[in-house]
Amino acid sequence: MKPKTLTIAAIGLIAVALATSALLLEYELEYEYIGSSSVEAPVSISVEKGKPAEASTMTNSGNGPGDRIVMILGTESCPHCRAMISFFKENFPGRAFFCEIANTNSTCRNAFSFLVRGGVTMGVPTMVVCDKSRSTVEGIIIGELKNVTWWQMAFENGVPGSNETVIPVYAGEEPIGTVRITQGNMTNLYDLLCSATLADAQKLVKPIDIDS
Repeated sequence: MKPKTLTIAAIGLIAVALATSALLLEYELEYEYIGSSSVEAPVSISVEKGKPAEASTMTNSGNGPGDRIVMILGTESCPHCRAMISFFKENFPGRAFFCEIANTNSTCRNAFSFLVRGGVTMGVPTMVVCDKSRSTVEGIIIGELKNVTWWQMAFENGVPGSNETVIPVYAGEEPIGTVRITQGNMTNLYDLLCSATLADAQKLVKPIDIDS
C-alpha cells in the first residue's frame, strides 16, 4: 500500500469552503490538511450540512467530575492549536488532551484521517468532546473556541444536540452540520476518536509556578 502523505501548510487566515458529498463546511483556517486517508473505517458515518435540527440531548445524569474530556487533534506548529492548548491549561486543566497528528502511524493521525475521509474536517485544530462514562462522542469542534461559559456547560451538561446517533459539528461556536451513525455503533467511534488516542495524547495541565 502506498504510504499516505500528510502535509500541514500555513496558508494565511482565509475562508476555506470544503465541498464533500454530504457536507459543506465554511470556516476560517490557517492550517489545512492535504492528502488522502487509508485508515479503515471502524464504523460507517454520514455527514449532513447546515444547522443541526433539534435533537434530544443526553443528560448529565450519572456523570461525575472529569467524565467529559476533549481531544485536540492538531499540530504543534499550528497557532490555533497552541491557543487552545493554552486555553484548556488555564481554564480547564486536566480536562483536555493534545493529540499530534503529524506523527506517522499514531492513533492521533488515524483518528484525524478518519474524520477527513468521512468529510467531517480538513483543518486543525479539530476537537472531539468525549463522554467517558457513556463511551460516546458528543461533539466535534473545528477551529478555535475560547468561550469559558460554552465549555463549562458542555462539560457539565453535554454538547447541545448530541445523542447516541447524532454528533453535532461546530465551527467555533457556530453549528454547521451533524455526523450521524447507526444505532449501536457509537462505541466503535468512541474507541477510535477518544479511547485509542489517549495512548499518544498529552494531558493538558496547568503549568507549575516555580516562583510560588
